Amino acid sequence: VAQAPGVGGAFARTGYGASAAAAGQHVKGAPGRVLTLTAWNGDTAPVWVKLFDTAAAPGLGTDAAAWEAMVPPGGTLVVPFGALGLSFGAGIAVGFSGAQGLKAANKAGVSLALT
Repeated sequence: VAQAPGVGGAFARTGYGASAAAAGQHVKGAPGRVLTLTAWNGDTAPVWVKLFDTAAAPGLGTDAAAWEAMVPPGGTLVVPFGALGLSFGAGIAVGFSGAQGLKAANKAGVSLALT
């Protein structure tokens, strides 16, 4: 994963609410760029939001994340990746994990602006 200029493509927003199992979610099955990431955590423990460079749903705990950051308990994380965005060559997938796991469905979520 690297910052790189894109070649055209439509701008889109997508949202994902984490499940209790924190399963990974396939977002885009082709190369693309994440321009902005906004993640929230309604849980009482930190969670990690992870982006994967893959054209399929990732296996959390088995597939290596291309990018990840911690979202504090009760907090929000906003990451603007700049005008070039964060480039993914295979596709884009997102997932969540936490040392204690997510206690209930939709305790965390993410919104992505991507091309």
